[in-house]
Parts: sequence; structure tokens; C-alpha cells
Amino acid sequence: MAHRFYILLLVALALASPISSIIRVLFDNILVVLFVAVGGTVVSLWALQKGIEKTDPMTTNLIISAGPVITLAMYPILSGGSSLSISTYFAAAAVTLISMTNAFYKARSNMMIKT
Repeated sequence: MAHRFYILLLVALALASPISSIIRVLFDNILVVLFVAVGGTVVSLWALQKGIEKTDPMTTNLIISAGPVITLAMYPILSGGSSLSISTYFAAAAVTLISMTNAFYKARSNMMIKT
């Protein structure tokens, strides 16, 4: 699972600006880059794996499905007050609702088959 991140980094490096400017920015901000890399990737994947181990699949699926709405709710706070259109919020809520409904019915059908 974690090997896809190497490919992601290589593709991002290839699509970014010239190598010399990337290396200069990287070395000027090495602590920030390491913090974001470790905090954003390693810690979040570790927390996801622990959550999958300790909770049932239904709970895990519902929490992951709520991600887009939680992200959009935090966006105005973190971006300094800029806002998104109401249709963006409705679209994220619709995707989340569809995902949660699908997870609920899939778990319900699995429970009915087992009994």
C-alpha cells in the first residue's frame, strides 16, 4: 500500500518546476517538508490502520465517508474566511450521504446473510 507514495513523489517531482529551484526550496524548508511528510502521510496512515484494526468495517467506512464534509466544514476556518459556493457543500454532502447509505445497506445485507 505505501509504495504508491514513492510513485506519487516521483510524478510530482517530474511535473514541478525545474529541479534546481525545487532542491533550493526543499533545503531551505527541510523541517517543514519533513513535518508535513511525516505528519500528513505516515501518522495518518498509521491512525487509519489502527482504526481499521480496532473498529468494525461499518464504523470505519462511515468515518471515512464523512471526510469530505468535515474537510469542507474546516476550509473557511483554515483559509482565513474565504468561502465556497453552497452548491459545493451540497455536492459534498450528497457524495457523503450516498457513501454512507451504501455502507449501511452493504453492512445490513452482510448481517442478514450471516443469520
